[in-house]
Amino acid sequence: LWELGVFNNATVTAPATITLPLFELQTDIYDFGTRRAKSIQSLEFGIDHTGVLQVKIEYRQKIASAFAATNWYTIDSRAVKPLNCYGYEFRFLFKAAASGWGHLDYMRVNGRVHDH
Repeated sequence: LWELGVFNNATVTAPATITLPLFELQTDIYDFGTRRAKSIQSLEFGIDHTGVLQVKIEYRQKIASAFAATNWYTIDSRAVKPLNCYGYEFRFLFKAAASGWGHLDYMRVNGRVHDH
């Protein structure tokens, strides 16, 4: 049994149902241009997606140490997530809870750099 679908005027066939994979994104390592300690207070997203979206932060406090991580948190309907995290370097992970189409325009990290 073959299913047939049309996407952007292209015909695709498959031996089984075609499913979209879950959207997942992991950034590179960010130190925001300074080796000082930083506190992240919230994340904001410019996103076009109607499903449930989640975010977590991986962080470390020494370059040679392993990354620790926050839990996964659901982003609210305004595409904002208050999320406190302290560290020197960060990676940001983002995922959709269900398959679907979406478009990420930007991610804004709100926080502060410490004097020490």
